Amino acid sequence: MKLVQHKYDPSRRIIDMVADAMEGTIEGNFITGDTPLYKGTHYGMEGDVNLAALMTDTYYKEEALISYESPDIGFVNITFMITDQTIEFTVNKQPRSLSKWSNDICINDVVLPNDYLVRKNSNVFTIGIFIEKETLKEALESKGMLSSHSEDVFDDTKNTIIRLDRMSFECLNLINDFRKISYDNPFFEIYFRSMVHALLYKYLDDISTEKMVISKVTFDDFKNILTAKNSLLNSIEGRFPGIDFLASEVAMSASKFKNLFVKITGATPANFFNQNKLLRAKELLESQNLTIYEIVSQLNYCSTSYFAKCFKEMYGLFPKEYQKQL
Repeated sequence: MKLVQHKYDPSRRIIDMVADAMEGTIEGNFITGDTPLYKGTHYGMEGDVNLAALMTDTYYKEEALISYESPDIGFVNITFMITDQTIEFTVNKQPRSLSKWSNDICINDVVLPNDYLVRKNSNVFTIGIFIEKETLKEALESKGMLSSHSEDVFDDTKNTIIRLDRMSFECLNLINDFRKISYDNPFFEIYFRSMVHALLYKYLDDISTEKMVISKVTFDDFKNILTAKNSLLNSIEGRFPGIDFLASEVAMSASKFKNLFVKITGATPANFFNQNKLLRAKELLESQNLTIYEIVSQLNYCSTSYFAKCFKEMYGLFPKEYQKQL
């Protein structure tokens, strides 16, 4: 496994730092590479005082642990990731699965380690946006999201900005439309800059109605929540094990566990479990190898009618209707 370390320094261009880690040829704001590790393209957007972005469009020939380090406490990183294979977030260099990383988002203080494991033969496309906390604060306040506790959200002693989220269809469509633009298009920079700002606006709009949990997250806390997520995903065919059991598995109180889980994932443990159970049901329907009754039995739903009700609430169609569309 190849270790690739990105070490960010505010005094240098992002594209230069990526070139140090990934190798390749720099031309303007592009890096093109065809090495034993990967083949692909990186693009850096800089020039704005409070905002920078990095596009990664690569095919990995070998397994790689991608590591990011930064001493700058003033920035937050928002990464949108699309891949054709499972990618695993890592803690202390040990992989922790984030279910299927297809169409996912990670937002975190850049000082919090942000490493992930990429499998051999993976195609990975990411848009990483680095935004100054004060700029993010102003954007959130303009949308009326922070109100009375805005200072707490951006107080490093009281709160850590971190969230693992699912990409909306609107954000996915923005990225897919952008990917139709060729790299030699003379207006590529304009298209990229527009897409970055649109993604930021859309994501802020997506989270504008959600509760913000104010909490300081340690590295061990983050590791424990990833462990709990992995445990839930591994038991997806059973019944929800309960908050008390999950909390005891990582030596936390039930209230702390639930608050941290919501803060990091944007969902309660039960909602996360049920949403992923329905996602698994949808995949089983798409395989067309099982009947609805067999899926209900395999995933331990209490009844076919209850499963159908939950499926329609999430996907807008009953399972039979979804099967007919397939």
